[in-house]
Amino acid sequence: MFAGSTIVVPLEPGTIAALNAADGSTAWKVELATDRPVAADAEHAYVSSGGQIHALRLASGDVAWRAETGALTAPLLVHGGWVIAASVGNLAAFRAADGSTVWQRDIGPIEYRPAIDGDYLFVPIADKRLVSLDLPTGETKWEAPLAGTPVEPLALGGKVYVGASDKRFYTFDASDGEFEWKYHVGAALRGRAAADSRHVYFVAYDNILRALDRGSGALQWMKRLAFRPAAGPVLMAGAVLAPGPIAAFPVFSQDGGDIGKVEFPAAPARIPALSIEADGKAVMAVVTGGLEHPWKLSLLEPSSEPPPIPLIELTVVPGEIVEIVVPR
Repeated sequence: MFAGSTIVVPLEPGTIAALNAADGSTAWKVELATDRPVAADAEHAYVSSGGQIHALRLASGDVAWRAETGALTAPLLVHGGWVIAASVGNLAAFRAADGSTVWQRDIGPIEYRPAIDGDYLFVPIADKRLVSLDLPTGETKWEAPLAGTPVEPLALGGKVYVGASDKRFYTFDASDGEFEWKYHVGAALRGRAAADSRHVYFVAYDNILRALDRGSGALQWMKRLAFRPAAGPVLMAGAVLAPGPIAAFPVFSQDGGDIGKVEFPAAPARIPALSIEADGKAVMAVVTGGLEHPWKLSLLEPSSEPPPIPLIELTVVPGEIVEIVVPR
């Protein structure tokens, strides 16, 4: 997980470590086990452990605040000064600055991370609903019934994009929940979609990466993958990456052209983390390792030689065993 110039990673057994992105040196370590992926913003790393959120100061690793949540049922959402936590029978909103509870309510079972766009919170409910809440108050703005259980939504540009277990990809108007279009996939969708100014991209368990027109939902192109996708697509440096349990990710242009591959020392142990630096340059952190390869954390940037992908290593950090906590 990137947090400014820091990379936060869970290590085994029961340790959270912060590494300086510039050179891979260790900034701090804290003995704390995590049961969900770590989230972060510019000030804190947020760790779910023992039914609590632990907000660790990025500068030192000291605990800034703790909040009781119970066992989480979905990964934490950290965005724009908010921390959103879903637990059994409860959805709660906390202020990231001090951990104070702004609101909490019982809205239904939640298995995937919600999404924020402006003052709207979009929550995928396991009972086949997508619910929009007023973020400052937690009050319901609208509900959209679906024919299947929704996965993690993408909220962007006044639209909400979400796949569901009924093998369809839906788009709604973010302000009022009006249905706009849906696309029949034929297989369950995997992970959150990604989007640029023209296309929305998603993968499904039919091992296909698809690009649809953001306005009309018309299919623009599709690419068959030689592996089962491990998460939703990743956009980086004008390219579309399809992550999977392999050591070389295929990379496509935004128009569907084959660019090449991003090659790693071994298959990633978890989904690579992406960060956009102040100068607009994209960098990627990836953990690799397993029975046949040493555990390593590598920081990579796009190659300056055309084509812009594959990535080249900036630094490689000799690794301790990394706890594999894969986002749903």
